[in-house]
Amino acid sequence: MMVERLLTHLVRFVLGHRLLVVILVGLVSLLSLSILPRAIIASSLQSMFFGHEHAGYNSYLERISKFGTDEIFMFGIEVDDPLSATTLTRLDTFRALALANPEVRTVQSVANLQRVGLVGDTIGVRNFGELAREAPDDHDALLAEIRGDPIAGGLFVSADHPDILVMVENQPNPAREAEDGPAYVAGLRAQLVEAGFDNAKIHPAGFMAIMAAMIAASQDNLARMFPLVSLALLLAVYLMFGRFWPVFVTTLSALVAVLWTSAFTIYSEPTVNILMSILPTFVLIISFSDVVHICSAYLLNLESGASKHDAISNATVEVGAACLLTSITTAVGFFALTFVPAPAFQNLGLAAAVGVVIAFGLAMVIVPIFLSVLPTPSDWHAGRVGWVQDALDRLLDGLADLTTTRPWPVIAAFCVFFAVCVYGSSRINIETKFAERLDENNAARVDARYMDARFVKASLIDVYIDTPDRSGVLDATRFAKLVAFEAELETWPEVEKVVSFVDLMRVTHRSVVGDGAEFGPFDDAALAQMMVLLEMQGPDALRSFVDFERRTARLTVYSNVEGIVGQFELRERIRAAGVSLGDDVTIEATGVGPLMGAWLDDILAGQRRGLGFSLLVIMLLLIVGFRSVRAGVVSMVPNVVPLLAAGAWCGFFWTDIDSDTLIVAMIALGIGVDDTIHFISRYQTELRRRDRIDAIRETFRYSGRGIFITTFVFVVGFLPAMTSEYYTIWVMGLLLPVCFIVALAADVLFVPALCAVGLIR
Repeated sequence: MMVERLLTHLVRFVLGHRLLVVILVGLVSLLSLSILPRAIIASSLQSMFFGHEHAGYNSYLERISKFGTDEIFMFGIEVDDPLSATTLTRLDTFRALALANPEVRTVQSVANLQRVGLVGDTIGVRNFGELAREAPDDHDALLAEIRGDPIAGGLFVSADHPDILVMVENQPNPAREAEDGPAYVAGLRAQLVEAGFDNAKIHPAGFMAIMAAMIAASQDNLARMFPLVSLALLLAVYLMFGRFWPVFVTTLSALVAVLWTSAFTIYSEPTVNILMSILPTFVLIISFSDVVHICSAYLLNLESGASKHDAISNATVEVGAACLLTSITTAVGFFALTFVPAPAFQNLGLAAAVGVVIAFGLAMVIVPIFLSVLPTPSDWHAGRVGWVQDALDRLLDGLADLTTTRPWPVIAAFCVFFAVCVYGSSRINIETKFAERLDENNAARVDARYMDARFVKASLIDVYIDTPDRSGVLDATRFAKLVAFEAELETWPEVEKVVSFVDLMRVTHRSVVGDGAEFGPFDDAALAQMMVLLEMQGPDALRSFVDFERRTARLTVYSNVEGIVGQFELRERIRAAGVSLGDDVTIEATGVGPLMGAWLDDILAGQRRGLGFSLLVIMLLLIVGFRSVRAGVVSMVPNVVPLLAAGAWCGFFWTDIDSDTLIVAMIALGIGVDDTIHFISRYQTELRRRDRIDAIRETFRYSGRGIFITTFVFVVGFLPAMTSEYYTIWVMGLLLPVCFIVALAADVLFVPALCAVGLIR
């Protein structure tokens, strides 16, 4: 066969020119090392998720450049008296320190919160901080006024505690690197401490603080993950083989594959996002699989009486043909990530696919060379862990007996399991709550719970009302509709409060006519007069609420909805309710949360396309590789079962699943099909030499051991991810081992049972 002939020639060349091949591998490795320093770790929302052609995100960027961003850092601070001279002085000091940072646009707190009211005989603007310093005995009245203010109420002073909140608004910058987030939050916190606040009583919160905590957790975990996984893999290989040379060979081949893949990725695109940091771990684990199969086949050939040279050649060629197909299918599984419309996933999918191919090529080159120069190993049943191989022999013999004598009960049991998994998977509900990607006891989660208990929940949705003519939002009819629209939104249980220039007008009106007067209706002249009073507050008073031409108004909705899908759905409801503003008005609701919720629909659609693509391509590859349409189609069934099992786990045990969980399906499909290929490829080879039952038994002896060992390696390789406090990494450590264990059960029970009844041949 052509593949085997090519591999035979490759092995012959490699073994005949060992020094030349080693020098070439060494030179490429040195070149790769020289490329690594070019890497620039930088992740922005645009580069990771939206790209440069996302219409909704581009519109969002245009809006925040005019009105200000929703990238706001919030700090809750425990104090004894919000308006004491000490507290106000500390807030003023912090504001001066923070504004020295060019990234900071505004800093708001009770110290610079404006109050519109009578100043002598005229309407004027004073700061609550100034009033508190002038009248220390009036603090209770001033606090009551702040808490009842339509704009400040629930935000800057807790309703039932003396605690205060400081808002730091960033300058709009779509290219801001997420990796800077943890240091940025730490810097602001340090400035609060420098201003005199107790570090233990400062609580960063809000979406930006959560994102910074996520980045910090992922950086910490990924830095620990590679060495931890490496150690786990080395121990797994030693436990299975009971000697050090397989550990040495697998490690060397895998590390070179990681080095080359990393260099290729950086050379192609020097800017590497945080998600790409998991790539070396993927390549490391996958590299171990090919090498383990070759080492296992090498020892079996020696056990059968082959010479060392023939054992190396036979193992590399026989296993290599199957490994080529498994590498292609694994690469297809990773490449399916490129169907996800997010640059971060596309880059990871392409790089991982290339890494799989590199790992296969190096295994075919490095392993034969080092096996040839290492001493001929002793029988692998001997030594400290020979009992492992003896136990495997007994287990493989038992599985061969079960699947060849009772194939139909085995098939029936898997059909029942399949049906249960389908039902469990149907119960899945997808929602992403970024805070819940962190461990329950993570400081950011603790701070978020503190903030929720003290202040208005702040999942922000910005609503922009665009009008067509010069009268704009100051048209009396439109203004009345805007008042009614805001009032309707505030009746919704998902909405904590709404802030807009309507509230500025409300405060101004109350200052002029007193607290008891009814707000509206107004004519155009009255609205124009109140607008003049607002403009007296300074150039920044209206910047966040209405544009200079008064044609666009911004409403900020403070929502208690944490999940991005829920925020997207709330955004759609707001847009639908906006029809009450009239046909001549356009409404746009946006923000990072709802944009990512809308993006999640695109992600799910991309993942479905990617999964469908990988299923179809892998099936076609199996048809070609097995040279049988029936074998290719039927063999896909056991490879879908692990995905459904993971889905059933989520459906039965979890109320909602995070969108990142779906990445597991593509990875598991590409990797999980490997052992099916090894079993069926060997079975077809044996079937040409002996009858069906004996062919199954011999396949268990030759390939079954490698299947168990590689599954053990995969499970052990991914299990360390469960130590992570970051959900996306943790869920891989949980669900991928589940998928691999179910795939193992399918490959050593379901597949041989299908072979025994003649459905695969």
